[in-house]
Amino acid sequence: MKKRNIAALAGVAAIFAVGGSLAYFNQTMEVENNFDTAKYGSTLVEDFNPSDGHDWEPGVEVNKDVLVTNTGDKPVVVRVRFDETWKRGDNAFVDIKAEDDTLGGEENKIMNVYQKDPTDGQATAVVDDSVVEKKLANTKDWIYQDGYYYYRTALGSKLSTSEVLDAVKLSEEADMGQFLKKKYYSLAETAGEGDWIPFPEKDGKDITEAELAASLPEGQVIRHIKSDVAADANKLGYADADYTLKITAEVIQATSEAVDAVFGKGSEFQAPSGCDWELK
Repeated sequence: MKKRNIAALAGVAAIFAVGGSLAYFNQTMEVENNFDTAKYGSTLVEDFNPSDGHDWEPGVEVNKDVLVTNTGDKPVVVRVRFDETWKRGDNAFVDIKAEDDTLGGEENKIMNVYQKDPTDGQATAVVDDSVVEKKLANTKDWIYQDGYYYYRTALGSKLSTSEVLDAVKLSEEADMGQFLKKKYYSLAETAGEGDWIPFPEKDGKDITEAELAASLPEGQVIRHIKSDVAADANKLGYADADYTLKITAEVIQATSEAVDAVFGKGSEFQAPSGCDWELK
């Protein structure tokens, strides 16, 4: 059983991923100054050990501290979003965006841990919400609205936000797939690799050993029996997959024009209730 890991990305961004024997950390920062010539800059800071997420198992919590630092000389406002993807090979079988609603339509899907059936081996965003619990930190400082967590106050020069995320945990109920059990027998004195014969089936199940013995031609004797258990390739759940948590932090200069242009997409932006931004 293999579990994989977490990648974080900001637009303004930081990225890490763990998959199989590959573990790497890569960070790329980009800040654009669209309105004046003051210095703007930021850093998305993480405390994360990539090896902690290797072979991730249900119930295991991995520390992941995330905060944003204003490295510029002017105040900024900050918001953060989470997106997640589960992939097996090149196939993304779960892709959840920050703005996606739960199956019930009332909560944020990323933050809601729910599976329609944790034992059916089926894992898709159609039947499940997230199976990864995000342990938020300092929730009084971060206010949720429409897929984003907004830092309550404008962030002054050389200051850092409080942490927005503390840890992630794969749900103890995460569906790890279904397994198939198949019995084999051998008539050889010493069973080699090519001497094993599958038990015949009746009504979709292996017949009993007594039924098998009775069905053999006279003189043939069952000398060895073995059972193999293997994952059902059509019902793998979240087993043997790569998990990516993308964290995007948007840092905008603390002016009404900038906030409206970026957060409001050109229209007047209404800050979440509880935010105390001092915008110029």
